[in-house]
Amino acid sequence: MSQTLESQAGQSLLLATFFIRDAHYALNAAGVQEVIRLGPVTPVRHAPEEVLGIVNLRGRIVTILDAGWKLGFARVEPGAESRVFIVDDRGEYVGLLVDRVGRRLQESYLRRWLANPRSMLPYTPMPSLFPPGKAAGQNIYPGGSLEQLDAVVDLLLNYDEFAKRRMHDREPNP
Repeated sequence: MSQTLESQAGQSLLLATFFIRDAHYALNAAGVQEVIRLGPVTPVRHAPEEVLGIVNLRGRIVTILDAGWKLGFARVEPGAESRVFIVDDRGEYVGLLVDRVGRRLQESYLRRWLANPRSMLPYTPMPSLFPPGKAAGQNIYPGGSLEQLDAVVDLLLNYDEFAKRRMHDREPNP
């Protein structure tokens, strides 16, 4: 579920990893309060579509969001491996429903795997996205392959902040 990573500043960073459908995601574990099984959920009338409902977690009301739906995936029924990541969002607990919890990785592994997946997992069909000396996707990340790799690793390690900014930017102005 969690993994220790070292940031570019040399500080250890702990990631909580999970899967939504077949995609692997990670959050900064500092913001994850706990991971729970999904129990009975009370629907909330007139709530946004991503809100599955609310649960009572030891006397605290937690809004449960369908993280897959929010990311553009079709809705699926939660299964036996489904879990809810409880995160603190500006003093309010929010639960992110995910398909299953991931395994532990280190930042150096993440960086090597993104740079050359077959060096880490010889059987993977994933191609090398950042071949040395060859920049790709200039319309997404400018710079050479190392700068692009650094940008993607930084995005993955700080995705929770990126997602919060995107959600905030999409909120309608009153």
